[in-house]
Amino acid sequence: PLVGDSIYAYLVGSHTPGTPMLGRFFVIHFILPFVIIVATVIHIRTVQSAFAQAMKKKFSEKESRSLLFDYKITDLDAIKITLFLMVFAWFLFFAPHYLSSADNFIAADPTITPAIVAPEWYFLPFFSILRCFPNEFVGLAAMCGSILIFYFLPWLDTSQARFRHYSKLVKCGYWLWVINACFLGWLGSKALVGPDLLDGFRNEEGWIRAASQLSTLIWFSWFLIVLPCRRFLEKQD
Repeated sequence: PLVGDSIYAYLVGSHTPGTPMLGRFFVIHFILPFVIIVATVIHIRTVQSAFAQAMKKKFSEKESRSLLFDYKITDLDAIKITLFLMVFAWFLFFAPHYLSSADNFIAADPTITPAIVAPEWYFLPFFSILRCFPNEFVGLAAMCGSILIFYFLPWLDTSQARFRHYSKLVKCGYWLWVINACFLGWLGSKALVGPDLLDGFRNEEGWIRAASQLSTLIWFSWFLIVLPCRRFLEKQD
């Protein structure tokens, strides 16, 4: 609204998508990883500086427990990160296109529109959220919200429970969210067919749209319903 036409003209560079648009998106695609790296370095340095300043003051017993740093947990995290990097390196060097869609290797033809234009596999869950709503603005807001909601986790999850007090119900809910995220990614690789979730069963064939909308609701339910309710389901320290 209001600025949409200006943003479209700036990104596309002309009245229709073409060479200027491809060039601009390639530059954004190239620069964005470096921006993320710089932001990550600044974030780590800020946390280290804040922790160093905090260690100079005297803490109460409650504050000391909040700053507890368990080196055993750090060692376990290091092992997990190492295993992840080994798998990541295998895909990177030996099978870089293993998870890519076969349609991405078909030569572009301006006279034929493919049934689905899917992004890389790691964008598929958000792509599925983006396109499952009939209203484009609602889809864009839902996709941006599904990413930005991670920023608000410290305020959404107010439970003080430690590892030994985790509720089994919350654990099951977490793994359900993980499975749903993978399912949402799979839905993003399929052509969007079928009626909306609220329309019920109609003559339209297919169920991908309704399943995508239901999975999107499960995605947000974990953050907006389950996490705020953790403090009532678990024993607080």
